[in-house]
Amino acid sequence: MIPAALLASIIANSPATAASADVARKWGLLGRWAVDCEHTVTKGGPHNLISYEATREGKMFYRRNDQADDINEITDVKLGPNGIIVLTIDVPAYKQTREMGIEMATDGTTRSVYNHDSEGKFSVKDGIFTANGNQTPSLKRCR
Repeated sequence: MIPAALLASIIANSPATAASADVARKWGLLGRWAVDCEHTVTKGGPHNLISYEATREGKMFYRRNDQADDINEITDVKLGPNGIIVLTIDVPAYKQTREMGIEMATDGTTRSVYNHDSEGKFSVKDGIFTANGNQTPSLKRCR
């Protein structure tokens, strides 16, 4: 019989659990991203700092501005058409599950190409914010 602690470790590190984190890691998503890394909301600037994080166990999280209360679990990660990465994010504060597609440019910057809730209501469509018609910004990796 396998001891419970060993079994839990095997399950937590199984390919099914770690697959999303592996996809995100290989694509290059993990880390901190901002329009201007030196002038983010957490440093007194106008821009959000976005973090894509993975635990040792393979769980993934989306965090804004290093805030402990603005962190949401990424429940699925997969590759989409044209090299985009597709994230499914559970957002309990808004009682929503959102799907977000992100593209990476040849210079290594990323930008959201779509974002919608589980009912198909888009906040970003074709790289444009639906609320104001502005293009989504390019984010660069922060150190």
